[in-house]
Amino acid sequence: MALQKCRECGTEVSSEAKSCPKCGIAKPVKPKSQLPKVIAWIFGLSFLGIFVAGITGKSINAPVAAAPAPAVAKKDSPTDPLPFLAQKCIQGIRQVLHDPESAQLPDPILDYPAKFAKNVNGKNYAIQFEFRAKNAFNATRLSTAECKWKKVGEDFEPVSVKSW
Repeated sequence: MALQKCRECGTEVSSEAKSCPKCGIAKPVKPKSQLPKVIAWIFGLSFLGIFVAGITGKSINAPVAAAPAPAVAKKDSPTDPLPFLAQKCIQGIRQVLHDPESAQLPDPILDYPAKFAKNVNGKNYAIQFEFRAKNAFNATRLSTAECKWKKVGEDFEPVSVKSW
């Protein structure tokens, strides 16, 4: 309820007045545009959404060094190379974490297969597991990691490492 000038005669009138007391014009004060407020809200909510998405999770597509299976791993488990691939996956995830020391990752030997979901399709291998680690805001959060591998001859070539 601020005082503003009448658009016709210039007399100060209430912003809520229906007519000017001096000249009688209807709606003497132009209503202010709501566009700047709407734009500010949209910008603010967009920024908040981006900020929350940054805190809660992000997709990490990081290349991992090629991981040929050593002779020991092949000799110990010739039919199931997944524990070895799980170990390589954990190493790849550690490389992309903000605070690798804070990571609570499953043990690829002791926890296999209980904490690892696997998908084997011919020459393609996928391993998925959950872990806890600190993010850039020092908050520990539960994440899921997935590593995909492709068998090339006797070696395994990484296809992707993702965390969300």
